[in-house]
Amino acid sequence: MNSAEVSAAKMGSQWPLTVDHGWVSCERGGDTLVFTDDSGKKWGINGFAISQYGSIDPIVASNGSNSTDGGPNKKPLAPLFDLAQSLCK
Repeated sequence: MNSAEVSAAKMGSQWPLTVDHGWVSCERGGDTLVFTDDSGKKWGINGFAISQYGSIDPIVASNGSNSTDGGPNKKPLAPLFDLAQSLCK
């Protein structure tokens, strides 16, 4: 498993989570992209990881606007997804 430390301090305005720090990793040969928080809890970033660890959605920050159904829009996970995916190589 390859992993990289990530944080709000390092990513600035691109940081999409409500927690300040953690690790992204590529597991199982590249089909499982995971965020692990400081407590050791793993959150799925992509579909296969979500089926194993549960969705990261509860800790994804709002982007400050509302969606068409009135709920908050979430910040994009692309920066974490891209970094985790780059670890699969």
